[in-house]
Amino acid sequence: MLNFKAISMTDQEKIAPCLAANTARVNERSFASMYIWGRHYGFEVCVQDGVLYTHCLPSEGHRIFLSPVGPGDTAGAFEKIHEDSLRLGQPYRVYCLTADEAGTLERRYPGRYDIRSDRDNFDYVYRREDLAELQGKKYHGKRNHIKKFLNAYDGRWKYRPVEPAQDFETLLDFQKKWQQSKDESRQADYQHELYAIEQALRHYDALGIRGGVLEVEGAVAAFTLGVPLTHDTMDVLIEKADAGIEGAYPMINREFVRCECGGFSYIDREEDMGIEGLRRAKLSYYPAMFTEKFIASPKEQGRPL
Repeated sequence: MLNFKAISMTDQEKIAPCLAANTARVNERSFASMYIWGRHYGFEVCVQDGVLYTHCLPSEGHRIFLSPVGPGDTAGAFEKIHEDSLRLGQPYRVYCLTADEAGTLERRYPGRYDIRSDRDNFDYVYRREDLAELQGKKYHGKRNHIKKFLNAYDGRWKYRPVEPAQDFETLLDFQKKWQQSKDESRQADYQHELYAIEQALRHYDALGIRGGVLEVEGAVAAFTLGVPLTHDTMDVLIEKADAGIEGAYPMINREFVRCECGGFSYIDREEDMGIEGLRRAKLSYYPAMFTEKFIASPKEQGRPL
């Protein structure tokens, strides 16, 4: 039986060994990400036998799990997920399997799962030096935007690290104004994002967050929050900029990577969620690779594996 509880800051020490065993660049696999988005996605956690099980809000009548992680038997953990769902009489799906995990699952339980690609949730992974230097013809447009920013605000801009206590209200106010300029139909999502930013700033040091602020004439023009994901990868959790300031987005991207991501080889800029404009924007930075993700559903929901 899997005994789930809503994720809280007190779970970090218990969960840490399971997440430390992960080497995949999957943005859902940092405690910081799980915690700040926990209310939005309804994350509940359970650790058994060296495996972290994560349960989410149901969708389309199914229980939803994230792929189990940890030093324990993560492939065998699918049997516990299956048994727990049988006990409750509820169908389920498992999200965020990597290609290797999907292959292992099929070998362990051949023909028992439908496994499909989840393109909208692939992680975009970039080389740090590409984002820091923007060299070569393909980045001409990005360099042009930055040049316009530098020409327009010469001597009137600066980049600095986030100071969570000092910046708390300022960054939340910036996010609220940013939301007001966006599509009314997505305001509920933006409220969840506001809450995530609040939690990231409130528990900044405990979560290991790193952040940067771009200022123009003393006012916030953009900010970014990130967290180490693996030993060589930084995950960008949040990136916001004033769209009315040309070049603000490429500037905060470049400066954060240059100043806060030393020692990391890769930057994970997460998924595009199937949003066309977001997909174009992420592709325009030419990812070095994608972390492919898969969804697994048992073919016979009501029977043992």
